[in-house]
Amino acid sequence: MKPIWLASYPRSGNTLVRTILYQCFNLKTGSIYVNDLGGKSPLENYVGHIEHNENQSITFPPGSLPIIKTHKFQNGDNSTIYVVRDGRAACASLWEFTNPKVPMIDIIEGNHKFGRWCDHINSWNPISRPNTLLLKYEHILEDIDGTLLSLSNFLDLEITNNVLPLSLIHISEPTRR
Repeated sequence: MKPIWLASYPRSGNTLVRTILYQCFNLKTGSIYVNDLGGKSPLENYVGHIEHNENQSITFPPGSLPIIKTHKFQNGDNSTIYVVRDGRAACASLWEFTNPKVPMIDIIEGNHKFGRWCDHINSWNPISRPNTLLLKYEHILEDIDGTLLSLSNFLDLEITNNVLPLSLIHISEPTRR
């Protein structure tokens, strides 16, 4: 089975959605990035993170959907969950996350490994890309029930839990890689 991409510009809610997938659908997720959550076991357990094997593959539980986080553009016709956040907030959060390594102007102009916010969205084209669910970060925070319903319909899965054990704001706080 082809992996389902969980894509976003950095600091746009990808880890939040991974947490929702695990806590509310019992779906563990991987990442294209090795040691994505910095080896922080409590966070990895809460998010439902699956770390890479020694050969860089990811082993998903039997019968599970292979959902993989990425910030890099992926070609192909894989199903995709794309998370978008207000560009100003995403850039400010990315700057705070990298500070003082990358100046704010470089974040805005895309002079770093992830490029410009608008170019990221344009490359993924989540509105027109086939088999894509577009989630807005701000909407996730405002309407968890609507988000759960959208994910349930897109993934064709039953919701196993409607409540996250910790606040959504807690998980959206910066985690440094």
